[in-house]
Amino acid sequence: MFRGVAPVPLPATGRALLQVLGSAPEIEMANVIDVARYILDKLGPISAMKLQKLVYYCQSWHLVWDEQPLFPSAIKAWSNGPVVPELWKHHRGMFKVFPTAIPGDASALTESEQSTVDAVLSHYGDKSAQYLIELT
Repeated sequence: MFRGVAPVPLPATGRALLQVLGSAPEIEMANVIDVARYILDKLGPISAMKLQKLVYYCQSWHLVWDEQPLFPSAIKAWSNGPVVPELWKHHRGMFKVFPTAIPGDASALTESEQSTVDAVLSHYGDKSAQYLIELT
């Protein structure tokens, strides 16, 4: 799907097909650790706060554009905005997170997943953690 264009609702035939099948087909997806590693490989070391907010925006944008989650991990509402506890376990106690601190595999993301993350980074990558916190 072309990034920057509003998503189109699922056509009636697509909804009907899902009703016939009973559920959506199994879909392979990235995990949050791979997404975080992809972000860090693109931006270099960033604060843990900023990493968490960027991961949150990647999930949100992917849900809108592809109508499916980017990763299956839960996102929790913490005092400074959304946090993925599964990712937090890997950078707990760190202010700045370096790519080597996250054991993910950036190459595990599909082209569509990479496209979503790249669009988020293009839009929010130069923003401060505080700016991203205030947005959430």
